[in-house]
Amino acid sequence: MATSDPNAAWSRCKSTISKTIDEGKRISRSTQDEMALMAEEDSIELQQSNSNNLPQQRTQAIRTESDAPEGYKDKMDAPGTEELDLLDRDPTSLNTHVRVGFEEVFAEPYDMHSFAGIWATSYVVFVNAKFWCYRILSAFCGIPFALCWGVYFACLTFCHIWYVVPFLRGWVIALHYISRLWAICIRTFCDPFFESLGKIFSGFRIYMNRT
Repeated sequence: MATSDPNAAWSRCKSTISKTIDEGKRISRSTQDEMALMAEEDSIELQQSNSNNLPQQRTQAIRTESDAPEGYKDKMDAPGTEELDLLDRDPTSLNTHVRVGFEEVFAEPYDMHSFAGIWATSYVVFVNAKFWCYRILSAFCGIPFALCWGVYFACLTFCHIWYVVPFLRGWVIALHYISRLWAICIRTFCDPFFESLGKIFSGFRIYMNRT
């Protein structure tokens, strides 16, 4: 029966271990090289995609009339009468309080009636006088008044957009720093002073004795 040499067995074991370690190092180096190559490829693809998207992002930041959605371009032109409702001329119920009828002005109590013809004629005269007087006045003065009020509200809108809002925005920015400076002054000077006064007067005690 043959006996195995312990030294030879130990040598074979060391050789196997060293081979395993070398193989692991080789696999690790190859894996690291592959990961580095993949990371470099991903970086190149990311740079290319960013360079391709950069002109698109720059052009998207500048919108022109050609980018306007359908129906919006018509609103950019001078307004016409396409959206004007000639039947309902008070869609927002702005002047419902001036709708005055004959019954809201004249009323005869039960025991004080005039002649029926007088009452009917008064109704016709009142309604037609109000109707035609308004039409004549609007025919002569409607267009000039519309022009004046259009210019007025255009100037008001212009001042609001180009003067009032930027002016208020500048004041808000300036007051922000003033408020911070004021808060620092209050915390630095006023808070210790009034805190000291509070501690001084907190020691006083008032007693009232009834005799």
